[in-house]
Parts: sequence; structure tokens; C-alpha cells
Amino acid sequence: MNTQLPVLLKNAIEQGNTDNILESIVAAIESSTVRVSRKDFLALKHGNLSAAQNILKKLNICSCVSIFEENNLAQSEYEACTKAVDSAMKLGSLVKTAQPVWSDQSKYEMNPTVFYKCISCGLIWQLSKPERNHEGIWKTA
Repeated sequence: MNTQLPVLLKNAIEQGNTDNILESIVAAIESSTVRVSRKDFLALKHGNLSAAQNILKKLNICSCVSIFEENNLAQSEYEACTKAVDSAMKLGSLVKTAQPVWSDQSKYEMNPTVFYKCISCGLIWQLSKPERNHEGIWKTA
């Protein structure tokens, strides 16, 4: 794997859509053995930063992917997820962050949502609280 790729993806997520970073990521992917879905690759080429999140997560280089399983959450699962996230925050692995401009939170607008950033790899995580008939969710933003 190209060792620059995770750093480039993290920079893209943190700094936003800049042509230089996206061109560097595309070049790094094309010159490496990393397998990226065509959908993510094309989305990234067109400036979709959620594709950078997907690719970074699939590289599986960080322990943040094991904080809690990405899933829809009933109330009891939400409570367990909240404990896991709180623990990760106490360890300094996650910090609260603002909603990224490129996040697709529209499906969960009715639910109170908090965003977290992994200090190590830069992935942005979304935790939505279940309310009434709506499930919550823990997923990458």
C-alpha cells in the first residue's frame, strides 16, 4: 500500500475539497495495490469527500473502526454505543467536531446527532440518538 494514501485522505477530509489533494489521492490510488471500488474512485475524482471517508475506512488502518459496529441503533444499542464512544473520548481517540459540510445527515435530521473525529486517522463519525419511531445510528459521516 502507498504509505502516503492514508495521510492524503486524512488531509482531504480535514481541509476540504482542494484539487491538489484530490489529484494526489487519485495518483496514489492509481500507483498502489489498494483496491478501491469504482464508485468511490469516481466519486472522489469528482470531489466527493465522503468517498475519501469510505476509502480511508476500508484501508482499516485505525482502531476507531472497532469502537462500535456501524449500524442502526435501538435505545439499548445506543446506550452501549454511547459508553464505547465516551470511553474512546476519555482515551483521547475521539473528539467532538462540527458536522462536515459534505456529510449526508439528511436521513437522520429528526434525531439529535453528534459528530466525532478520530484523532489518529481523521475519520468523522456520526452518532444519532433514537427518538420515537426513528432508530439512531453509528456510522462514518
